[in-house]
Amino acid sequence: MKKSTGDLFEELKKKRNVNEFIKENQSELIFDSLKDMIEFFMNQKGLEKKAVVKRSQLGNYAYYIIKGEKKNPDRDKLIMLCFGLRLNADEANQLLRMASVGILYSKKIRDIIIINALNFNLDVTETNIKLEDAGEDILPLP
Repeated sequence: MKKSTGDLFEELKKKRNVNEFIKENQSELIFDSLKDMIEFFMNQKGLEKKAVVKRSQLGNYAYYIIKGEKKNPDRDKLIMLCFGLRLNADEANQLLRMASVGILYSKKIRDIIIINALNFNLDVTETNIKLEDAGEDILPLP
C-alpha cells in the first residue's frame, strides 16, 4: 500500500538514520528522471559505471542510458541495465515504470523467467539460456 506524503513526512521526522529511511521507503520515492533513478540505484548499491556497463552486456549503449543521453531506450535494453545495476524484480519494475516501457508481468512466461533471474542475481547470459530453453525471445546482445 502506498504511503501518503504526510505519512512519509511523519515517519521521516522520527528516523535518525536518513539512509535507513530511504532504503525502507525506496518504492515511495519520486525521481525527476530515469538518469536520477539510475544514479540512485548505483549509489545505493555502491556500483561504478564500468561495472554496471560490463554486467549489463550493453557495451557503450549503457553509458548513454546512464548519462541520460539515450532518451527512450527500449524495454529489453533497460532490463539488461537492471541486471547491470543488480536490481531485484521490484526495483527493476520501478525503473521500467519510470521509463514507461511496461513492468515485468508475472503472468507472462518470458517475464517470469526474467523476474526469477533478477531475484536470484543471475546474469544476462544465464538468463538468456533460461529464456532460450523455454522457447522465449532472448535479451538482445549488441
